[in-house]
Amino acid sequence: MIARRVQVAAALTAVAAFVIAQPSTAAEPGYTVVGTVTDPALIEPSGLAASRVNPGVLYTHGEDNPYVLAIRSSDASVVGRYAASTVPWDWEDAAVGPCPTGSCVYFGDIGKESGRPGPQPTTFAIHRAAEPDLAAGETSGTLPVETFRFAYPDGAKNAEALMVHPVNGAIYVLTKSNTGWSGIYTFPQRVPPTGDGVTTLKKVGELQLPTRPGDPNFSKVTAAAIHPNADRFLVRTYKAVYEFGRPGKSLDKAFVADPVRLTDTAERQGETIEYARDGSGYFTMGEENAPPYTLKFVAHS
Repeated sequence: MIARRVQVAAALTAVAAFVIAQPSTAAEPGYTVVGTVTDPALIEPSGLAASRVNPGVLYTHGEDNPYVLAIRSSDASVVGRYAASTVPWDWEDAAVGPCPTGSCVYFGDIGKESGRPGPQPTTFAIHRAAEPDLAAGETSGTLPVETFRFAYPDGAKNAEALMVHPVNGAIYVLTKSNTGWSGIYTFPQRVPPTGDGVTTLKKVGELQLPTRPGDPNFSKVTAAAIHPNADRFLVRTYKAVYEFGRPGKSLDKAFVADPVRLTDTAERQGETIEYARDGSGYFTMGEENAPPYTLKFVAHS
């Protein structure tokens, strides 16, 4: 078990930067292939999150098991293997952000339509764990998590997208529908209560993504991420990528901005997206039933 909580020496407003190595394998126009992940612990990748503690590292996880991998953003090589201290119902996304102990990885146990047997849930959860420090040798073990249970103010919903504000730690969940409509919800407190209690989220916005006749997957929200400067955010669907907001504006303004379509990475089932820690572009990894999984990068100012 990782014995200590990682302390971030810089202020929470600082953003750790790293230089993205030039991938050696060219892909289709608009994106590059960084590398592939073949570790059998990763099944159906559904989240990507850029580390604030370990430069050039991304965290990724599957949907139905507690395993978390740390991979290099330069070649997708695995540099850390962990097991969270809880078994999820349906983990659908991840994010890294500030927390009372420094920097944490947040996992969204937010899927309603899991392949698991049993009734669909009516309450959901965000799990939070202190980031491991790879340089200190924390390359494996258990990630002890805090759990924040929640319900929606307007009935249970399916969701696959989680965002965490990189400065103030606000947690956002974006819901998923067949029509491209997505509600944006947040916890009313910056540090939600843990334990058996259930917090009712607050609705703070709505998105309507473009639709394509005959193709509902074109507009289903499957992942999201906030820019390191906290002035815009990415939303991806199975078939498209959008950015909301403008450099230098507030995140609240981004919630009511028109979407700008960006380069999609042509994945069979796109369910992950994350900005590079220096804001120079974004990463994606397609969800497949078995490895290998391909990490891709799109340069974007």
